Amino acid sequence: MNTTQKKKVSLTPIDQNKLLSGLRLTTGKTAEFCDILRRQLCYWTDKGIVETVEDSDNDGILFIEDASRRVYDYQTIKRVIIYKVVPFARLRSSLCYERSRYKNSAYEPKK
Repeated sequence: MNTTQKKKVSLTPIDQNKLLSGLRLTTGKTAEFCDILRRQLCYWTDKGIVETVEDSDNDGILFIEDASRRVYDYQTIKRVIIYKVVPFARLRSSLCYERSRYKNSAYEPKK
């Protein structure tokens, strides 16, 4: 190739969701990234406000030796950041969870 000739380089846009879909963080790293307490994240997980990634969803991206470790994906991390910034979003989510829990049981809460 001659030095005066320039090679054309084509750039393709990156799909952020596709790129970040493989992101997996443990509880401590997720809490650090979202700037919340680890205990708060564990509490939200225990209450069902946020969910962890199941082992079948890992697809070999992250190898976890300890089965008790919780792993969070990109969608959950976004949700945690929203809950931190907008407390009413967390309240609404928790109310929807309670409503669905009572709807699936024989007990109906008083109105």
